[in-house]
Amino acid sequence: MDKQAYLEQLGRELKGVPEKEAAECLQYYQECFEEAGEDGAEALIARLGSPKQAAAEVKAQSAMRTMEEKPATPKSALTALWAVLLALFVSPVTLPVAAIGFALAITVLSVVLSVLVVFFSLALALAAAGLAFLVAGVAVCTAHVPTGLFLLGSGLLLK
Repeated sequence: MDKQAYLEQLGRELKGVPEKEAAECLQYYQECFEEAGEDGAEALIARLGSPKQAAAEVKAQSAMRTMEEKPATPKSALTALWAVLLALFVSPVTLPVAAIGFALAITVLSVVLSVLVVFFSLALALAAAGLAFLVAGVAVCTAHVPTGLFLLGSGLLLK
């Protein structure tokens, strides 16, 4: 691809970019080709990439400049949010899907809560069993020492 074909294709790819920015971009690339000369044109094209890639970079930079120049105001953000919510709830499919999502979230939350209650109950039961073994071990030590020591050890392990 030669210099002229590159610049023409770049001009076509820059559709949608403000005319002033597109003209500045084409002027910049024209100057780059002039600096490179005829011998360095092929190397410059290889370094710049395809016209489509160059146009994509210019479009991205243009979008960034537009965002920087015109920041979103809270009112425009709120308007956009309302528009999205309205579009979601207008759809006949959205309300049942939202209800299913809500039910699924409640189900997951209740399962997690149930698992936590089970672990807490298990810990409480083990502590109570350990205390019971300790009391039983002290009581049984007077009658049968090996059994009493066994119960005391078990109680300490469970505590």
